[in-house]
Amino acid sequence: MAELHLIDDQTLTDAPVIGALMRDHIAQNPKPTRLLVLGGAYDGAALGLGPHESLNLPRFASPLRDRPLRRWLDTHGPFNSVVTWSKRVRALAERLAGRAIRKRGERQPALIDPARLHADRREGLRLKLGAAEGDLVVWLMADHCAGGDAMAPMRLLGLVDETGRRARLVVHPACRRLNAARQMVEQLGRRHRLIGFEYAHEPWTVLSGCDVALAMDGGRAARRSVPWAAAAGVPILTMGRLAAEVEGWASWSVASDGWRQAARRLIAHIDAPGALAEHLAAQRRRAVQLYGLRGERAACSAGIA
Repeated sequence: MAELHLIDDQTLTDAPVIGALMRDHIAQNPKPTRLLVLGGAYDGAALGLGPHESLNLPRFASPLRDRPLRRWLDTHGPFNSVVTWSKRVRALAERLAGRAIRKRGERQPALIDPARLHADRREGLRLKLGAAEGDLVVWLMADHCAGGDAMAPMRLLGLVDETGRRARLVVHPACRRLNAARQMVEQLGRRHRLIGFEYAHEPWTVLSGCDVALAMDGGRAARRSVPWAAAAGVPILTMGRLAAEVEGWASWSVASDGWRQAARRLIAHIDAPGALAEHLAAQRRRAVQLYGLRGERAACSAGIA
């Protein structure tokens, strides 16, 4: 029997890091698989989904939401197991477990494809971002478009700016409180601090132009993005109590109110960017060994990567 993968259209479009994880997992899976997308607001070809099916569901919360999926499962099931890729479909799968689904949905470990990371695109991407080579470009990590808060890091960047160094924050245009952050930096005459980048939710795209990856909530909103930053050799700064998935990956960890301590870490990195070279190289190898696709893990174990 096949393994069924469930994801919703909003997660596909708002969180490409999860979509990429799902595609890589399916490609590496020797079992027969079927992919079902709940909802029709997505472009399967643009997302590179490959063979899949879609099923429209009512948008409002109601028992009626279950009926189309129940009928689909009765027609196409049973399945040996189901893998869910978002909280929305996880709840559906758990309610329907015991019908065509033999096993409750489970979260998959992170997978990354280091071949998607292109360090040689740094110059071109920074030019697109409007960042000079001497600028410290900080990526606000988030798995979803609206997963970060643009206002939260403004105090940190301000402390760095006070020393005469330039720090710039890259966020997605859908980031929370982005307009408020823009108004603040414009009033301060520091428009350079904030960069809205439409591909900021794709770690394999944005990391090549960044110097630091920042997680303001201990990494809870960036669990899937952290392995990408580690594999790219970009230092990770976390503020707040660490999420379990982030432990062991942060180059610097400070308390949620440790603004000056965090600023000192960034300033030291600006002044001596090569100080972490050995640490970051080891982190990259470890990330590929733990999270890379099978071929990448084998190459890394053989000393090739």
